[in-house]
Amino acid sequence: MKKRRFLFPLAVAVSVLTGVTAAVRLAAYHVPGPLLVVYAVLTTSAIGTSIRFFAERLATTVHRCSADGCTFQVQERGVDAGESAYWREVAAAHPRHDLNR
Repeated sequence: MKKRRFLFPLAVAVSVLTGVTAAVRLAAYHVPGPLLVVYAVLTTSAIGTSIRFFAERLATTVHRCSADGCTFQVQERGVDAGESAYWREVAAAHPRHDLNR
């Protein structure tokens, strides 16, 4: 959990810095102020959302069924080794094999 406490403020700082930098560069082309504010906010939001999405994807473990043609999967995040082993077993022995084909 400590890593998440450090990464979230860092992601916010990077996204705000990028949005403000882009708006400052646009100001050199005499873009109106309200449009610069909107652009900075939208850029900050898009970059912050992308960083959060990729961080969550990196921290997620996916267990898939090993049967051919089966699409069943379990996604987990922030669990210990015992719970991860449990979900791996669930993915391997789930009862829906014939429903996914």
